[in-house]
Amino acid sequence: MEDVLREMKNQCKPITLMGDGRSDSPGFSAKYMVYSFMEETTEKIVQVQLVQKTECSSSVAMEKVGMERALDAIIAQGLSIETVVTDRAPSIKKLMKDKYPSINHQFDVWHVCKGLKKKLLSLGKKKGMEDLLLWTRSITNHFWWCCQHCGQDSSVLKRRWISLLHHITGEHEWTVEGETYSCSHGSLEVYHNVILKFAPKRLHFTYDTMLARTELAVPDHNENVGRFQAVTREGVLRFKKIYSRTAKEWILKSMYEKKTNHYARELMSRTVENRTDINFRSNISRNVHPVSIAPEPAPSTEELLSKRRSRT
Repeated sequence: MEDVLREMKNQCKPITLMGDGRSDSPGFSAKYMVYSFMEETTEKIVQVQLVQKTECSSSVAMEKVGMERALDAIIAQGLSIETVVTDRAPSIKKLMKDKYPSINHQFDVWHVCKGLKKKLLSLGKKKGMEDLLLWTRSITNHFWWCCQHCGQDSSVLKRRWISLLHHITGEHEWTVEGETYSCSHGSLEVYHNVILKFAPKRLHFTYDTMLARTELAVPDHNENVGRFQAVTREGVLRFKKIYSRTAKEWILKSMYEKKTNHYARELMSRTVENRTDINFRSNISRNVHPVSIAPEPAPSTEELLSKRRSRT
């Protein structure tokens, strides 16, 4: 990550960061939260912070703590941050407004679409609104398309979004203020999947192990980001068929060139060098010193043994 940050600093250009948190377990029982920042143009991970539940008031609060630490670490490197893109968590929104007012804060379109879909599915369950379920996927796809092709112009985004009302009623050409319009028919989540390879959610790890496994996922991702789509000998793009449980239909997914792992050789080389350095252990430092998840210190073995015997 240091090499990536150094390269960006040398370019002397403001950067756009995409941030998101990933818990080590489903639901609200997470012990660890990994918050990562990805640079938009290169899609490389530039900062990762591991937060333990005992450092926060709740598992939900871990995302804010991780985000703040990660962003402060990047700022400390002297980089100029123009925009930060996150999910719509109220705590993150407040943090950006209060502590980083000079940074443009935007919401990730994927999370917005996810929230929109959830609301549409909820409405579709009401009596007389069943037909809305048939349009849910098309509506969310249309919103994504509007964001992708508005050229960062909010007025264009709004106009194209409202055009949905014409399309679903069978009206494919309409006039607004004298102008005639017509229909135009025609990720950090990937990185989180890489973390799953090194730190599966169904397995428990100590803090040091979780930190090491999380950091191993970074060079794996950064080395293989931007791979081209695989092609056949005839030069035809390759796809694979999968059944989407969300969409409830078969879809095509692009197949990409095989991953490389040159980073592993470099890590092994550095490991050998460090093991031959007599001062290696004294060079290890950590910004966060985790504590036990228990709310109070552990009593002596003798005390616990006496209590155990008293129950029999």
